[in-house]
Amino acid sequence: MNNLNKDILLIKETFQAYLNVIDMLKERGYEVIDNEILSIDIFSKKYEESDEFMYIFDHKINKSKIYFSIFKESKITKKDLINKIKIIVEENQYDNYLFLTSDSQTLNHINEVNNIFNMDIQLFVIDKLQINILKHVLQPDEIILYNNEDTAKLLKDRKWKEEELPKINLKDAVSRYFNAKSGQIFKFIRTSMVDVNSTSSQGIYYRIVVE
Repeated sequence: MNNLNKDILLIKETFQAYLNVIDMLKERGYEVIDNEILSIDIFSKKYEESDEFMYIFDHKINKSKIYFSIFKESKITKKDLINKIKIIVEENQYDNYLFLTSDSQTLNHINEVNNIFNMDIQLFVIDKLQINILKHVLQPDEIILYNNEDTAKLLKDRKWKEEELPKINLKDAVSRYFNAKSGQIFKFIRTSMVDVNSTSSQGIYYRIVVE
């Protein structure tokens, strides 16, 4: 594959990942206005002409802000990653940060990066975000993530113990999609289910997030 075809493929993959991030943030409750959902032509032009491709989204309920940006470098060392995020954080004081990158090695540094900056920084790799997992045929029809307060109430009301609930790992794709935290509980609703399990009514089941 020549360089031109590689560049075209990268733009297409980056655009698809961008669309899936938009869907992801909407599922999390962020406000996305129509002019932030670009066509591939407009996206390509903005991506190629901008030193930094970024957006700021406001949460509909808690009014927090998330900073979303795409790293254009094909390779990013740990030092460069930390320096890039340091500059962004110093210039933009937001509640959450989400970055797209084509370098999968950056995921090896995310825990250290979060510890350094003591804030919620999320990294997604472009080629791993080519599909919206919530639209996958095997995914439940509806997924609800309880916050910490509602999780505690749910456990109390149902008289459940955390250790008795089925688990979902913090690094699971669904957990990452919703930016779930350890101890939170997912409620999965699958209308096609006909069986009943020990922690749910028909077609509804729960999983607790664990590290």
